Amino acid sequence: MVNNYSEIKPFLVHVHIFYVEMYYELKQKLSNLSNYKYDLFFTFVKEYPDVFNDIHISFPSAHIEVVDNRGFDVGPFIYTLRKVNLDDYSYIIKLHTKRSLDSKNIFSIQSGGRWRNSLFNFLDSEAIFNSVVQRLENNPSIGMHGAANLIFNRYTDPRKTHKACEEYLKEKNFPLISYRFVAGTMFMVRASLFKELLSLENSLKDFESPDLSHEGCQLAHIYERLFGYFVEKQGKQIIDCTHGLFYSSVLYYFYCITRVVTPYIFSVRVTKRNKILIKIFKIPVFSKSVKR
Repeated sequence: MVNNYSEIKPFLVHVHIFYVEMYYELKQKLSNLSNYKYDLFFTFVKEYPDVFNDIHISFPSAHIEVVDNRGFDVGPFIYTLRKVNLDDYSYIIKLHTKRSLDSKNIFSIQSGGRWRNSLFNFLDSEAIFNSVVQRLENNPSIGMHGAANLIFNRYTDPRKTHKACEEYLKEKNFPLISYRFVAGTMFMVRASLFKELLSLENSLKDFESPDLSHEGCQLAHIYERLFGYFVEKQGKQIIDCTHGLFYSSVLYYFYCITRVVTPYIFSVRVTKRNKILIKIFKIPVFSKSVKR
């Protein structure tokens, strides 16, 4: 545990399990929180008796709930936040399962697995997690930790999705500001910064059933951006705390440039028809059905 921080309030840890086979990977990551006090909330969309039993054994005080499959991992997260008092917590840790494309597909270089590994990085060991907590505690200007290669801004965000988020903010009478957000919605954030987020008063039932192609813009995608918006609206930074502040900033700008340039040269995406589509210089060169 980080020395001299005995006054840190407990953490709120929310884990949404959609792909149940990944529970054991998440379980291993959670073991690196053992030096800290935390309240653990699991949400599932189905009953899994064997996994539930393992949770009761491994995390006796954990809360387990089966919820409607709405809003990907975001809807259950908001549902959980509404059940607690954020004043009781110092930080929120948000985790979920993000599945890879078929590993046999040699073109799956932008798979969920690669994103997942980056997003989970801050929980790879007790030492790494301790350093993240230490940077947050020593730098009040940092509001959220997120993987540097997955911190997006308006220039790297898909235009339609960014526009939809702006329209939503206008509708709710929030000011339009330049903001960053963590793509993939796994992060550690100061709990107090999300109190304003809850003023939106959305509940789980307001989120749509997931569109697994991610081609459209659903409420969950808007919230993905709002998580970062409400951090930066309150004057706090989003930083990769697994690195020093300067190096984290360098990585952020490097990845921003890469994301702007790369799609014009090479892109991979999964269509609504569950096909992996590869384009080179915007020209389709490969298409294949994939299993989910």
